[in-house]
Amino acid sequence: MAQYPDVRSAEINPLVHYLVSGKNEGRFPSAFAAAAFATISRGGVELHNDDSSKSNLHADDGQTQARARRASDIDLLVSSELFDPVWYVQNHPEAMGQNPYSHFLLNGGPLGLKASVDFDCESYLRTYPDVAASGMNPLIHYLRYGIQEGRNPGLSAGQRWSIKQTILDAKSLDPEFEAAHDFFAQDVSGLPLNTSIPVTRAAIAWQAMFADLPPQIEHIVFAPWLVRGGADLACANIVRAAQEVSSEDKVLLVVTDHERLDALEWLPNGTRLLVFSDYDATLNNDERTQIVESLIFALRPVSVCNVNSLAMWDAIAKKGLALRSVTRIFAALFCRDFTLDGRGAGYSDTHFRACVENIEAIYFDTHSFIAEMNERYGLTAGLQAKLAFLAQPVLQAINVSESVDGRSVPHMPRVLWAGRFCHQKNPELLARIARRLPGVSFDVWGSGDSELEDLMRNLAKEVPSVRLCGTFRSFSDLPLSTYSAFLFTSRFEGMPTVLINAAAANLPIVASSVGGVSELVTNETGWPIEEIENEAQYCNALNEVLENSNLVATRLFHMRKLIQTQRSWDSFVSALTLPGGFLERRNLT
Repeated sequence: MAQYPDVRSAEINPLVHYLVSGKNEGRFPSAFAAAAFATISRGGVELHNDDSSKSNLHADDGQTQARARRASDIDLLVSSELFDPVWYVQNHPEAMGQNPYSHFLLNGGPLGLKASVDFDCESYLRTYPDVAASGMNPLIHYLRYGIQEGRNPGLSAGQRWSIKQTILDAKSLDPEFEAAHDFFAQDVSGLPLNTSIPVTRAAIAWQAMFADLPPQIEHIVFAPWLVRGGADLACANIVRAAQEVSSEDKVLLVVTDHERLDALEWLPNGTRLLVFSDYDATLNNDERTQIVESLIFALRPVSVCNVNSLAMWDAIAKKGLALRSVTRIFAALFCRDFTLDGRGAGYSDTHFRACVENIEAIYFDTHSFIAEMNERYGLTAGLQAKLAFLAQPVLQAINVSESVDGRSVPHMPRVLWAGRFCHQKNPELLARIARRLPGVSFDVWGSGDSELEDLMRNLAKEVPSVRLCGTFRSFSDLPLSTYSAFLFTSRFEGMPTVLINAAAANLPIVASSVGGVSELVTNETGWPIEEIENEAQYCNALNEVLENSNLVATRLFHMRKLIQTQRSWDSFVSALTLPGGFLERRNLT
């Protein structure tokens, strides 16, 4: 306003006047700029042009063209926020007493002096050697050519602050980080930086997912899918418990590995659900693992619990130390899994050792599996304390009957078998048993591997007493009062929820004594089979169930007492809210 009294007298905002009309009228935003332009106009500046400019100049009009180019350069500087004349003079003593525009064009830029807090000439020249070789002022190059060519102007002041703060925050994650002295340089612009915009499938899916994330999530439960299996029911139970302790809007269930949601109805109404495959079903496991990590860092929940999610197990194995800095990590393990040739293949074999250090607690549904893990890995007392017993509860939809008198048992006794057709559940054994008991009807509920489904279809054709009943939504939906016994034939197990619910339904149980089954089905509460592939022992036990009602009543009485004391919903929630638990009640005031 000191330069232009007409602007002052018009009482117009000087910045608005310059942007609207002053620039087009040839006015200057500062005395510095006006002086620099006047000096060039008088020809009083010795000019140093880049080679391309020199090659196009003729001796007779070289000075005129050079002055025109320099005036154009000053116009670029004046119109750009990347050159701050006041900051430039204040931070470069060699420019004191000189016009900052002229000094920067002729000396400062080529020497690599910073044009402002947001443009580092030295960094730009280091990043682009071709610009350095041309001799052109780096900021002028960026404004005239670099922007159009997609070149990176370097780090802004805010970006440099963010980098330094991130480095300081990272110090607490690894004791060796402080020894990486390059990270703690005063000028971080010399660090190798990836400034590209990610366009990977994971980045695109995460960007869309991030826009849909609910706010204020306190607890996250990770699952691979939602099929009608025991682990999936356990997952639904944990979600329901978290909703009771917090509220529906503060709990998030994340389905990471697959898109199957067969058991969606097991979830309470209003459950917040995030399915990775809804955003991109082609994501591989590494990409899903990256998104798990991003999700936890973005939401920073109070606690997370992994129920068989491979992506989450991998995230804990790779980034467990970093993840535990923002949340408390929990997991659930149910039993060892095995390949057809008998080798361990479950998460207790593949991920436990790499993850246990960074997990607050791992929940097991059987004491025997805890003892097995302690023995196999030789755990220290501190690690042993992380293995916690969590008894899965009875389905609340099942009404426990205290007598067998109300059963509507048909003329031919009916035995219930329910589960997945897979190697673990051993339906081949069921086929051998059914052939030996032609006078007993076997209702088979479930589905699974195609080869085993073919086996069961052929069995039903061969043995008229075998009936394939299809899939079921929930154990409580089955006609439980019509059965005389429940048959269980698994090769390996944790604590099968189907057995818990069969016991609650007051069904006599004949079961292979594997894994944690022996903690529920004993000679006092049922009919455990020790030689698990011996079909004759199962047949003898089923015959005893059908012929000895007094013995059945006695064992069912003991089973009811066991279920009522160990498998109630209240005891399940209480275990999760214990100090150090997934749903530990904390005073946040």
